[in-house]
Formats: sequence, structure tokens, C-alpha cells
Amino acid sequence: MTTRKAFVTGGAGFVGSALVRQLSNNGWQVRVYDALNPGKQDFLPKNAANIDLCVGNILDETHVEQAISEFTPEVVFHLAAIHYIPYCNAHPLETMRVNVEGTESVLRACRAASVPRVVFASTAAVYPAHTGPLHESLTASPLDIYGYTKLFGEQLVEWHQQQTKCSAVIARLFNVYGPRETSQHLIPQLLEQLVQGTEEILVGNIEPKRDYVYVDDIARALYDLAEMAHEHSDRLFRVNIGTGTEYSVREVLEALQQITDRRINIVQDPARVRPSDRPNLCADVSTLRSLIGWTPSTDFHQGLTDLLEWTVNRKAELVVA
Repeated sequence: MTTRKAFVTGGAGFVGSALVRQLSNNGWQVRVYDALNPGKQDFLPKNAANIDLCVGNILDETHVEQAISEFTPEVVFHLAAIHYIPYCNAHPLETMRVNVEGTESVLRACRAASVPRVVFASTAAVYPAHTGPLHESLTASPLDIYGYTKLFGEQLVEWHQQQTKCSAVIARLFNVYGPRETSQHLIPQLLEQLVQGTEEILVGNIEPKRDYVYVDDIARALYDLAEMAHEHSDRLFRVNIGTGTEYSVREVLEALQQITDRRINIVQDPARVRPSDRPNLCADVSTLRSLIGWTPSTDFHQGLTDLLEWTVNRKAELVVA
């Protein structure tokens, strides 16, 4: 039986390492391509014979092309990107280079190696400000530099698919949470403060609502979408990955109070308030369900409970080290 092979850029990162575990557990040979900044080698399964790590930068076109062509994968998952919005806003040129030029570098390597399938991790940030669930048919209109770079990346994937007649998936990820987060998004910020035992929890904007998806569920959806695309040559799929349910910052804090059985004193920190923040961001998941019958397996409270336990254990490991 021929071993199936997948190439994952950003595979040592937050979502990438979860996807690599999903692929590895299903018997795939996986090549991880990661600059290890902010990804970490210890996020990857240890001593897994079917995973190899290739350290490199997606802007190094020659190295990317060599890494893909010599591996001959049947699918490339492109997850490597700068995605923490405050950092993107402060470093727009770097964000453009990595998220746009880096994407074209990976796609060019895919063309050179005749890779039959590409899965691109995009974002809900490509959508306009909108009340109610966001459907893929909505005209994209980003509100920040990150969203614009990902929209440009989507257009590059679309052009690549037209040129090569491969199958391609553009996955618009909503708010991912879970172990091994590499950026200081809301939930890891809150949990870090809780673990430190502070009496006051500092927050920024309190009312915005987001559609939170557990990282292992995201990995499973990406895997299933790639398998679905295997059955459809010369097709482009654009699909949301979310739960269809949104929670405000206040509701996240209330959930954490229930989980920890601890009263949380909320203090709004002006330094954490984003000057421009969408009031809500919720996925219409009808396309996702129709394509692969996907539903999340981790409900929000269970996901927060598991993540809190992981955060406590991780902190203990770092203290011992």
C-alpha cells in the first residue's frame, strides 16, 4: 500500500501541530515546514517515525521548492502566516511579505512539483462588518491588514487553481482556541491571569462576540476537507470552519467562573482595548456541513476546561525545567 504524504507549512505552530497529529494518527507521512518562530519543535509528537521537520522560511523560494519537490506530497496544507492582528497592524510590510509573498512562494513550489491538492488556511477576517452568521457568498471586505493579506492569499490560491486544474480548499477559520496557542489572543490571556492567581482579570473590549472553535476540531475539519477534495479534481472550495455559535468576552469570563468556581473581578484595561473591534463574528456553517457533514466534537465549556488543565500543567513543566 502506498504511503500517503502531506506537506504542512506552519506545522509546528498552534493549528499546524494539531493538524500534523491528525495526519500522523491516520497513518500519513508528514513533512513539517516551519521557521520555528513562533512555532516550537516540542509541539510536534515526539519520536514519530512518520513526521519529519524541515526548518525554513516560506519566503525562501528555492528552499521551499526543494522541500516540496523532493517529498512529492499529494496535498500541501499552507498554514504558515503572521496572524496576531495587533502585530499585523504594527508591522504591515512584514505581514504583507509573509502572508502574500510567502503564499505565492508556496504555490509556485506546488506548481513546480505538480501537487494535486492545496488547502489554504484563510480567516473570517476577510468578511465585512455584519450582523448574523457570515456565509461564504458575502462579498469580502476586510477591516484590518491581516484580513486584506489573507484575502489576497485567497485570490492567489484561486489563480493557482485555475492555472493548474488542481483541487483547492480555502478554509476560512473563525476564532481558534486550545493548547499550544502561540499568540496572546483573548482566551490564553485570560487563562494566564487565572493561573497566576491574580485577584483582578484585566480585559480589553468586553462585549464583542466571537465564534470559538477548539483547535482539534479545526484540525479534523481541515483533514476531512482535504479528503473530500481528493474526490473532486479541478475544483475550488471556499468554506467556513466555525461552530455557528458566538460568545461575548463577558460570556467567556462567566464560563471560566463556572469552571473554576471562582469569582472573577473584571477590570477593563485601556491598554488592551482595541480601537476598532467587530461587534460580532459568527460562522454560517451550512457549506461545511453539506460538504463533509462536520460538527464540532468539543463543546465550549469542555474545551475551556481542557485548556485550563493544559495551561496549569504547562506552567508546572516550565517551572520544573
